[in-house]
Amino acid sequence: MGDLEDKKAESHEAYLERNREFEDSRELIEILRLYRHDFLNHLQVITGFIQLNRPDNALNYINEVVDALKKQSLISNMEHPEVASLLFKKMYYAEREGIRFTVEPGSNLRGLDIPASVISGIIGNLVDNALYAARNLPPGEDRTVEIAFGEDNRCFFIEVWYKRPVIPPELQEKVFRKNFTTKGSEGTGFGLFIVKELAEAHGGTVELTSNEEEGTVFTFTFPKAKTTNL
Repeated sequence: MGDLEDKKAESHEAYLERNREFEDSRELIEILRLYRHDFLNHLQVITGFIQLNRPDNALNYINEVVDALKKQSLISNMEHPEVASLLFKKMYYAEREGIRFTVEPGSNLRGLDIPASVISGIIGNLVDNALYAARNLPPGEDRTVEIAFGEDNRCFFIEVWYKRPVIPPELQEKVFRKNFTTKGSEGTGFGLFIVKELAEAHGGTVELTSNEEEGTVFTFTFPKAKTTNL
């Protein structure tokens, strides 16, 4: 009887996993359609400039599109394809919500010895938190969210930044606590708590800076694996 129940549980989990994969694939197809639509729009703008005999405008516009495509190419080259897929999905969501979401892939995280599911969990929760903050800003406020990846000789860095709202000093220590939320009924109180737990469980650290001048920045640092000389 126990073996039968175990098989049922495994079958149900496999079904859920296939369903998640199907939903991920469906979302990626929608994103690809969106990029195709955007690319056709770019071609129409460039064609318009040429027809108006404004080659300088056409060239400037082409350079802007090329720079954007180069950045998307860098995202695609992230060490973990799951991370690249997640970033493209967040870009798609942000565009639908009227949020300017930029990615600065200064590192592809190659050599970061952490499972893709953990990195995706950290990034996903952080970006969702930032997008929620930007989405609920009053009209006219700067609705920009940025995520940057970097590294030096010792560490990998992941930073998520948004300008507003600023987190009051008295709440900055509380945001990582379990069950703490500023989102009312929309919040679970687990997002940033999980992020901090995941980071620290894999040797990382998290810092929060939030003030009127700099905005709000969550910085995650993960040490690089030490190499031994034989």
